[in-house]
Amino acid sequence: MRRKKQILMTVLMTAALAALAWSAGSSTQTVDLAEVVVALEPIPAGSMIDKSQIKLIEIPSSLLTGSSVTRLDAADGSWTTTPIESGEILNSSRLFSQAQGVNYPDPGPGRRLLTLNMKTADANGFWISSGSLVDLYLIPRGAEADSGLEILENIRIIGLAIDMTDDASGNLQATGSGLICVDVSREQADVIMTGLSRCEIRLSAINETLNLTP
Repeated sequence: MRRKKQILMTVLMTAALAALAWSAGSSTQTVDLAEVVVALEPIPAGSMIDKSQIKLIEIPSSLLTGSSVTRLDAADGSWTTTPIESGEILNSSRLFSQAQGVNYPDPGPGRRLLTLNMKTADANGFWISSGSLVDLYLIPRGAEADSGLEILENIRIIGLAIDMTDDASGNLQATGSGLICVDVSREQADVIMTGLSRCEIRLSAINETLNLTP
């Protein structure tokens, strides 16, 4: 009889524990998760964010704010106006499509604007305008004339100020010289500045259909 009571108590305890476990499991609520973008490393203010500096993590969706960045492509290439700490969730209100205070066309890492003072004919000023693509020729002069020319291809004209005057028929004609502003890389800017003292510079307008990303 005593053994039967022990078996009965064991069965009852097992049933009670199973009921308790079921009750605990049924009361547990499923947590909705959402992806957010966080910084993998400290990002200084005024920096352009690179995809190597960020990643997606999951957090409870209840912690999301309306300005939390939830896609990598929304942050990659953006500029931050304030420092971002490692592990910090990115906030869209602090990200901008271009560096604050920079109003130049299409600013980007390594890009430079360089202004040249050129004769109209040398700059092909009869045809070029803002947005034109040109090849820039550095033609050695004097003792270095035999060293060969150097060509920088697909240079974009940002703006120009060329002297214009009316001819006898009332048509505008380019005369004299003008300022040509070009969009170049840091390396191209170095080549041009180094060559100014020893080379003539000519621009050749690209007369073909191109699909280029500045």
